[in-house]
Amino acid sequence: MAKFEDIKGRLLDIIADGATIDNASKAAGCARSQVYAWMRKNPDFAAEVKEAQKTARAKIVPDLERALYKRALGYEYEERKVETFPDGNERVTITRKQMAPEVGALVFALCNLAPGDWRNKIENQVSGDLKTTVKVEVEDKETQKEIDKLGK
Repeated sequence: MAKFEDIKGRLLDIIADGATIDNASKAAGCARSQVYAWMRKNPDFAAEVKEAQKTARAKIVPDLERALYKRALGYEYEERKVETFPDGNERVTITRKQMAPEVGALVFALCNLAPGDWRNKIENQVSGDLKTTVKVEVEDKETQKEIDKLGK
């Protein structure tokens, strides 16, 4: 069994770089269940793991935002094709291509950036009077007379 103090720092570094607890435990040389046991026994360590996970998310969010932006608006890119001939010469063909905007990325971005104008939620509002009729019948004639009075 791996010793906590020996791998704690390495484990936290790996998680902060974006690995899951499962992958980090494998890379650090211990079982995932052991990491969770350490987290249960040591609240400070559990807090450090959460902080490492937060650090990992902070590192990747700007890249994800840029990727979403590109997909939402579309972009151009170059495709390079290299052909090698038997005599050793090469021919490089560069083609400019266009990636069209992606509707899903547009909707996601707009729903999050302008939620007052864009949302994936439909709100229905119903107005007017609502009338219902309920007929209650009982075997006791006196009680039935009282019920009938209430209905009028």
